[in-house]
Amino acid sequence: MTETKGGNEVLGNGKLVFYAFLVFIGAMVLQGLLEGLLIISYAYLQGLNILTHTEELFNVLKKLMKVLVLITDFVFIFSSLMVFRRIYNPKVKLFPEKKTKLLLGLVAAFLGFLSAVLVTYLFAFILKFKVPKWFVEVSKPVDLPDFICWLGIIWLTVGPAEELFFRGVIQEYFTKWGGEVSGIIFSSLFFALAHTQFNLWVRFPGPFVTSLVYSYFYTKTKSLAPVWLAHSLHDTIAYALLFFTSVDPIKILNVLFSA
Repeated sequence: MTETKGGNEVLGNGKLVFYAFLVFIGAMVLQGLLEGLLIISYAYLQGLNILTHTEELFNVLKKLMKVLVLITDFVFIFSSLMVFRRIYNPKVKLFPEKKTKLLLGLVAAFLGFLSAVLVTYLFAFILKFKVPKWFVEVSKPVDLPDFICWLGIIWLTVGPAEELFFRGVIQEYFTKWGGEVSGIIFSSLFFALAHTQFNLWVRFPGPFVTSLVYSYFYTKTKSLAPVWLAHSLHDTIAYALLFFTSVDPIKILNVLFSA
């Protein structure tokens, strides 16, 4: 038995929720295994003790950060392709039918960036949380070529891979199950969880609010390109602020917490 909500066929089938959780957990586990294997192998070959020497672990993370990000993006793309036929929505296109809707990506980028930064700063202020210095060292580009390299990764893999997975797969599962509102909320919860580490749990609100904005625009445009644009612009602004400004990098990193 099906019904229609917001122009979408809603199946109300609990299996869709199960599939969504399965795909998400599977992607997170695969990502963790591949990244863990890379970090441990690199540390072993370099003769580093990352279990008891935190500084050595941070150095390894800094050296491997780009590769780790690419692994994450590969996992998201791979996971999306594995379930694409099952969750495919013919109403969704790569580019919107009206090219002017592509500009909505700029609006989404601005709204997502602004709201996420405000929420992140608010939580950090209330909880008296400061971004750890190791996060600065791992995240900040060391020079202009490094910054340009990061921009390439952001635009070619991070934005497309994450939006394909969280909007094109996770959001579609929950939209088919419970309608557009369910798709927006649950895909945002999953997006925020994927961007949150145990010792940096305060990072959760920023990505959650950002994702709410992206998911809303994805629903309205029925296209991935605008949210790819928004996501890539958000991360570009965050890294540009971190690299080019003379402001205390600890403060700037609050922006990255929402990326």
